[in-house]
Amino acid sequence: MSRSSRDLRPTSDGRLTITTSVIVTEEKGTFLGIDGIGVLYVFGTFTLVNVVTRNFLLGCLLASLVYLVLRLYLTGKPKNFLFYALLYPFRPKVYRHQCHDKKYILTGD
Repeated sequence: MSRSSRDLRPTSDGRLTITTSVIVTEEKGTFLGIDGIGVLYVFGTFTLVNVVTRNFLLGCLLASLVYLVLRLYLTGKPKNFLFYALLYPFRPKVYRHQCHDKKYILTGD
């Protein structure tokens, strides 16, 4: 662990305790504050706009806009939130089947 990610604090008896910064630990494996899927969205937006319009500045502008939207949306969310949110529609849904007595359903007795 690098020196910049540690915080040295003296205790009441004069010893130094080492605490690790939570922010630095949580941002490992991210690029500019967003995880892998978000980075793919940013670069994919830039690539798509650049190929279609051949306008580098427009591609940079839209990629920056997508980055800002993702960064604002993902603040306070757990790690890999975007990945699991994208996979949610493809997960098999499991519904509990509660079999009631047919007589109770039809008559209410």
